[in-house]
Amino acid sequence: MNDPRRPAQYPPPVQRWRFSEPPVRPRWFWIAVIAGPLATLALVGAFVAVIALDSQDAPGIIDDAEALEVVSRECELMTSTVVGLPLAGTPSERASKLRAQNAAVEQMLDGIRALDEKVLERDAPLLEWLDDWTLLLQAREEYASAVASGDDASLDIPTDEHGDEITDRMDGAGMLACEVPPALVEPVFADTRGA
Repeated sequence: MNDPRRPAQYPPPVQRWRFSEPPVRPRWFWIAVIAGPLATLALVGAFVAVIALDSQDAPGIIDDAEALEVVSRECELMTSTVVGLPLAGTPSERASKLRAQNAAVEQMLDGIRALDEKVLERDAPLLEWLDDWTLLLQAREEYASAVASGDDASLDIPTDEHGDEITDRMDGAGMLACEVPPALVEPVFADTRGA
């Protein structure tokens, strides 16, 4: 309770810490004067670098809009055809289905190669990617011949100069539009013995 002999103070006294303002040393002023333009220069440099990189072809990736549209369309058609061909039956029937899958890939390649020559040259990785598809088709044809003759063969995927399967770089280059369907690199024959 309040003591009646002492009058109440309103508002009550507030204790505030009062600090003196820090001294501004001249070196901070010069640091601010130099840092401002340097930061502006760095931002302008970053902006110019982004514009320059955006106008260049991405290394190793098919990224031309017109090419991507055609590659994507042709790849979807090829993939649906390849997946829709079950590999069952006698060795000659299996080889026939492997060759039908190869024909679907060849049709895709023909559709892509029908692009205007300027478009094909504009995206450097596209032509190399098409060459890799041709190498894969050659390996698959050898495999189909071995299957037709009844050999217990395996598909040997061609490799690059580092020993990596070419399908790895094909998937990397075509990642925006077309990856190699697993059915092309790991053919699985349906077991029809119990049917």
